[in-house]
Amino acid sequence: MTHDEEQAWLAGLKAGDEVYVDSRSAPRIAKVERRTATQIVVGSSKFGAKHARLIGERGPWEMTSILPITDEIRERLARRRLVDRLKGVRWGDIPL
Repeated sequence: MTHDEEQAWLAGLKAGDEVYVDSRSAPRIAKVERRTATQIVVGSSKFGAKHARLIGERGPWEMTSILPITDEIRERLARRRLVDRLKGVRWGDIPL
């Protein structure tokens, strides 16, 4: 996505729109709750309306931002959910 495309997408976001919250700790799809001239509020998080980055980040290692949802992102989230489910399986308890 080019910078101009990103700016157009951000400008068009409104309450109720779904976005991908790109976070190392908890990537997810979430809804925009409200929007002001300078911020986009998603859940309890506030993102800059011009740069889509989390306001008040703790450091460069976090780098949380919002992105448009694509098929690739949906597939990535589905794979992550599957991996998380498989991690919880007690494979030794399954009879062969």
